[in-house]
Amino acid sequence: MTSGPRQDAVAFVPPFTPGKPLSVLDAFFSVYLGCDIGDMAPGATRVVASPRRERAELRYTEPFALWMIVAQSRCAVSVRGELMRRVTRIVRPLGIERLRDPQATQRLVVAATKTLGIGRRMTATTGPILYCTAKTLRMWRKHDCRRVTSLDVPVIEQTGLYGPSLDRSVDQGTCFAAWAGSHPVSLAGTYPVPHLQDAVADLNVPGTLEGYRNQGFGRTVVSHATRAALDIGLVPVYMTADSNVQSKRTARAVGYRTYGWQFQVIIQGKD
Repeated sequence: MTSGPRQDAVAFVPPFTPGKPLSVLDAFFSVYLGCDIGDMAPGATRVVASPRRERAELRYTEPFALWMIVAQSRCAVSVRGELMRRVTRIVRPLGIERLRDPQATQRLVVAATKTLGIGRRMTATTGPILYCTAKTLRMWRKHDCRRVTSLDVPVIEQTGLYGPSLDRSVDQGTCFAAWAGSHPVSLAGTYPVPHLQDAVADLNVPGTLEGYRNQGFGRTVVSHATRAALDIGLVPVYMTADSNVQSKRTARAVGYRTYGWQFQVIIQGKD
């Protein structure tokens, strides 16, 4: 679902404190959602209509009709304008924890499907939003791991792990490969982000080749890419799916902790 880099217009960037990861992440995700998460009190829930839900975000070919983030005991739900009334009726009576219940999220999918047209195909994704700091980072050095340069790209491309979304990461010095002898077998770097490029690093983890998994290669490259992002003053963010157990284990092993959880309803085209 990746596409070429594209910079979206940023309507606003809420105030944040550089060097304070939670403040930076509040501002980063606030721009995506169209509301300031940082000014919400613990336990608060907010539903907003955002024009960003009308277009695909960077790296995606389809728009998110609904994007909900539950972070630090606050919940913000960004929706297409047509969904505002239905979603508010569903969300308002629920507490923060109940919003993560599968029954609640299924109701949101049904509301989107009915409002936008039953012929629309919808998919829903859920997953944690994790972040790392210099204090929590745990380096893994079991395997040979080196920063990727432009000279390495051709051989890594042959593995199927490398794609254009890592080009900026190579230039930035945040892309790392783990090697088994002369063969690159695992890769991690950072994605381009549409805003707060000087504050946030979005981890891009293509993975580890079959036959080399569950041996620590993934933890090695993720820890090195994370260290590189921290070294240039960025807050590393790691987003994955609830169903991806191994990915979550890797992030936790490296020292990532929870910022929040997200739920997205994605429009998959028209009939």
